[in-house]
Amino acid sequence: TERCQGFADGLGVDLGNQMIDSGQDPAEIKNKVLAYLSANPNTDAVLTLGPTSADPTLLALDENGMAGDIYFGTFDLGTEIVKGIKADVIAWGIDQQPFLQAYLPVVVLANYHRYGVLPGNNINSGPGFVTKDGLELVEKFAGEYR
Repeated sequence: TERCQGFADGLGVDLGNQMIDSGQDPAEIKNKVLAYLSANPNTDAVLTLGPTSADPTLLALDENGMAGDIYFGTFDLGTEIVKGIKADVIAWGIDQQPFLQAYLPVVVLANYHRYGVLPGNNINSGPGFVTKDGLELVEKFAGEYR
């Protein structure tokens, strides 16, 4: 909910009841997106929270002919998201560097155990906004160990 609210705030729009509880089943997600867009044809933007919802949303937008007509952003990267960015269907994907998200806590705990010190501030592992302009730098690693 917080990610979606931040997205709406950034666009200067009221989030209201515009979120879809999509679940995990790709076919169900696609059908829910199609139903929502059919009931709300003036939809201007879509935000998904990663490949689980982005991939079926890409299929839904393609099926209803709205691919490229709606502002589409997503969290995380995967093969289909990269294809969507290349095709100008997805404007951006946020890369959080999952390797660093797992590695850095181990470093922090090791330093705490060895030396009794903790970082003075948060350590951000991202986010990095991946757009078509910078896609070639991360494309081969999308959805992979990195």
